[in-house]
Amino acid sequence: MIISNPASGVELEVKPRRTGRALEPEECRTLLASLDDHHRRIFYILLATGLRIGELMNMRVGDLDLQKRCMAVKMSKTESGNRKIYLGDHDVAVLSELLVTLGQEGKDAESLLVRSVTGKPLRYRNLVERVLRPVIKTQGMKPFTLHDLRRTHATMLVASGNDPKTVQERMGHVDIETTLNFYAKTTEEGRRRATGAIVQFLAQEKTSEALVNGVVGAATQ
Repeated sequence: MIISNPASGVELEVKPRRTGRALEPEECRTLLASLDDHHRRIFYILLATGLRIGELMNMRVGDLDLQKRCMAVKMSKTESGNRKIYLGDHDVAVLSELLVTLGQEGKDAESLLVRSVTGKPLRYRNLVERVLRPVIKTQGMKPFTLHDLRRTHATMLVASGNDPKTVQERMGHVDIETTLNFYAKTTEEGRRRATGAIVQFLAQEKTSEALVNGVVGAATQ
């Protein structure tokens, strides 16, 4: 019978959790400008929707409803991951182009939405090693992952003034803590904007004009 714990007093190495990063706007522009048309559409969709790469790889043509300007995310790893993502004008335009490139298969609801250049199912490893890493290297960019594009989307949503609950639902997070603590990465542009937050806030408040002008005037002197 073991009376004492032989492992007591042993300190285990705790590896820091990889938190990833959000790309700056200029990095997003560089990335998209460096890709061919086929891959530019794929990377744009990831940035514009915040989809997990696995969700995009498994998405079917029938999951799109361009008339209602939305896409349905199905078979996600969690119930909250099954969701509807609404699309903007440019998103619809890019997805319309994508359907055209699929030809007749673009009319088949069960057809895969994104494929490789050769028309085969998209492979994560090939997308990283043959597309993403070469762009990072040739453009001298700070390393980032495909999942960082999802982080970037969440950061865009937060920076655009969307409330945390809306961001949580669009991203398909189980809990709001994930949204706030993991994905909402600050960008350099965001940090600069924060310096003038009080001036912008007071200017938008429905307080008396005298109060706003007085405080804002004092704050800008």
